[in-house]
Amino acid sequence: MASDDRGEVRRTLSRLQAVSTELERSGSLDDLGHLSQLVEEVRSSISRGDLPGAAAALDREETYLQARRAGGQSAAQPPADAGVPVTAPGPVPERESTATHEPAQVPPAPEPPRSRFTVSRELKIRLAVSGALGLLFSLVLAAAAHGRLFYGADYAGIYNPGDFLYRPNVDAALPSFISLLDASNPYVTFYASLAIEGAVAAYCVQLLAFHFAKGRFHGLQLWGTQVACAALYLGNPWILDFGVQSLFMNVLVSTDALVAVFAILFEIVRELSRGAPLSRRTAIWLGLAIGLASPQAFSNLLRFQLLIAIGLLIVAVFLFVEYGPWSKRATGSRRVATRTLARFALFCVPVAALLLAYPLWIATTQYLLQKGVIDTIIASQPSLSMVQYNTFPYVVRLLGKSTFHNFPYAAGYQQLTLQAVASWLWPLFVLGVPIVALLLDGQRFIEWRWIVLIECAAWFSLAWAGASNPPFGFAVGPLSAAIPRSQGALPNYYTQFEPLSWIYSLLAGVSVLWLGRVLHDGISRRSSTASQSGGPPTPGTTRTRLPSYRQVGPAKIATAVFVLILVGLLLCVSIPVVTGDSLSSKGNLRPGGFVIPGEYTELRNVLTRAGGSTLVLPGLESNFETSWGYYGDSAFYPLYLFPATVVTPAYYGPFGILKPSESQSYTNLTTPLRPGTPSNSTSPFTATAKVVNTSTSLQFNWKTRSSNVSWNGEDWVAFTLSSNNSDLLSQALTEGTLWAGVLSEGAHGTNQLASYRLVDSYYTNLENNSTSVRVSLLLPFPGSGTLSLGHVSGLRVWFDTPVARDAVSLSITEFDLYQNSSVSGSWESLLAQYGLQFVLVDTTLVEGTLQPLAYAKLCAAAMVGTQVAQVYWKSTDLSLYQISPP
Repeated sequence: MASDDRGEVRRTLSRLQAVSTELERSGSLDDLGHLSQLVEEVRSSISRGDLPGAAAALDREETYLQARRAGGQSAAQPPADAGVPVTAPGPVPERESTATHEPAQVPPAPEPPRSRFTVSRELKIRLAVSGALGLLFSLVLAAAAHGRLFYGADYAGIYNPGDFLYRPNVDAALPSFISLLDASNPYVTFYASLAIEGAVAAYCVQLLAFHFAKGRFHGLQLWGTQVACAALYLGNPWILDFGVQSLFMNVLVSTDALVAVFAILFEIVRELSRGAPLSRRTAIWLGLAIGLASPQAFSNLLRFQLLIAIGLLIVAVFLFVEYGPWSKRATGSRRVATRTLARFALFCVPVAALLLAYPLWIATTQYLLQKGVIDTIIASQPSLSMVQYNTFPYVVRLLGKSTFHNFPYAAGYQQLTLQAVASWLWPLFVLGVPIVALLLDGQRFIEWRWIVLIECAAWFSLAWAGASNPPFGFAVGPLSAAIPRSQGALPNYYTQFEPLSWIYSLLAGVSVLWLGRVLHDGISRRSSTASQSGGPPTPGTTRTRLPSYRQVGPAKIATAVFVLILVGLLLCVSIPVVTGDSLSSKGNLRPGGFVIPGEYTELRNVLTRAGGSTLVLPGLESNFETSWGYYGDSAFYPLYLFPATVVTPAYYGPFGILKPSESQSYTNLTTPLRPGTPSNSTSPFTATAKVVNTSTSLQFNWKTRSSNVSWNGEDWVAFTLSSNNSDLLSQALTEGTLWAGVLSEGAHGTNQLASYRLVDSYYTNLENNSTSVRVSLLLPFPGSGTLSLGHVSGLRVWFDTPVARDAVSLSITEFDLYQNSSVSGSWESLLAQYGLQFVLVDTTLVEGTLQPLAYAKLCAAAMVGTQVAQVYWKSTDLSLYQISPP
């Protein structure tokens, strides 16, 4: 093609872009339908080399738009010959118009001024579709869980108006604000938040699909692509990988913001390709999206920002290639690149930095500055991958996470079931159909460079998720091993969540609508052939008007049904969500969700009236589980019992899990029980120990002097071990390989051994004095085994590791029995230090506690017995004690 022809093609396409923009802005369905026909006519003419024909079609449309601007005429009347190829230059039929003047003689009139608060019809439709999909998403989950809350680790649905103080990020800010509607009803907050978050997710994915497919898809096809991509995103296969956690992470605002970042980047590339610089408004929106992509976990925030940086790097490469000194466009577009970079620095960067400042400040001041924390995070991440499960058949279906295999519904994806077939359709529509469409219909499919780029991103993510497994393990394994901390920065499983979850939804939606267009064109051609009685019209003759875009024909009906069937098939992958199977905790422990017992509501009312702060016993780890089905973060207590203040290792409050310096104080608070006064100082054991040496341990045994030694359940046993090898003894204590055991005789004469690992904990206290160790054991709580306190027959101490018999000898130099356990005197001052007036004992705790439940009951009994506290309120499973003033 000659250079003059290339210039003419560029001018024609520029005119087409201007006409397209005005037709899209009108919002008329007729204009949108006619736009698709006009684009097809112009591109067809260009491909045939008929540039005058393409110009003639644009002349007709520009004349029509000029007349409408002047006379206010609507676009309800399509051109008389729209969509029919022009076979030869000649008289151009004018577009029908009811205007009383000649269109060519009317000067163009300026558009009426628009209010800056006017909402375009396109935005209204997108918001309506997003709201409908978000509401449907929430209703499906509510129906599956029967209106209950359900397991979700940190996203268990418990929020209050002050939640943002515990979780300083946008994911908690939205439900925290919604809880103002009814803070006493977590169910309303939970499902209302899900509906809004689902709607935000649907909107961001529609925006991504719009900027991805715009220019090649038009009219209803473009709208259908947006809706299909949004629906597929809310039901993509990855939502099954983490069980219920995946459902929440898929619609978290931080995740949606990341999708919005890439949607805006697509828009920026498109605008730069047209020679338009980055606008101030787009720069501000990009800054907002980057700043809002700040998830709760700091490590995930770093990964989100890493993906954003990769996207920005791609845009920077585009600028470098398109507008570099070697580019033919450099002379006229260098100003565009300069303005783009300046606006990015002046508007985008400050907005993003402002939104990220608070979470980053919290993380750096309370977490990252702790010695060794970063190394601990990085070192722990590879274990999350569980690469033995990341086989290609699972990864390519976004089902590769190790936790997926622990759920009962995982078996349905290894058999010939509907959801298994649907899971294999996803990679077919994502990785296969776009390439076929590009080869067969490249003129009308998505820009080939974009398809290649996003397909490369998909395949790289799949390869990385597969880790060292075939077929890409030969390259990925050595690569991840060669790059320091790469597994910490981007764990294998993470690429299935970001970016594959939205890449899969985007490509699947585009593929479905392209197949629908192929079907529509085929039916239309067959109908057109059947209705023609002769050949094509000769030039200059009157052509039959095409039917209005609002009219529904067989082709449109068949296409709509076909698209709905395909989308429905792809959504069948999430059948376990609809049935409620995926809403269960820990391998179907409590299917269908949980209901918070009414006792907690009573407790909240009691604490609200009483005021003051409360400590929960037994002490909690970061996550815990109850007998009524809750499994989640220890923030449950401060969030649900709001506005009362409750102390747990929750987020950034007292003893927050991100403040290791406070961990010892929390341990001291939750282990107040100490041995009482010793009752005797005479050892009931023989002085000579029986030594037993095995291949795995070295044992020292002492027998009782009398036939029966009786202890009770509140006693502490304290004894001093002396050794001739202090180094070996200290090493065993440090490594946790030294054990003590109490031997007793059961009811039927069977020998029993209650074992205690000699490490500092709630039931053992150690004082290491170089050559001897003072050991205190709280008898009711062995680390393993059982103890019959009525008949104690011996004591055993052993090294749980191979040790030579002559390497060390042990002897008992002191023995004491402490009865009447009491509360530590320093405990009251520690309570006062943190302003605590109540102690709550929760007997529903079954997992995730620092001490056994029996220890908490023993503490409560000791507090009441020594008049440190008194019973304030009691229910079946909850006991509230008020601490007596000092």
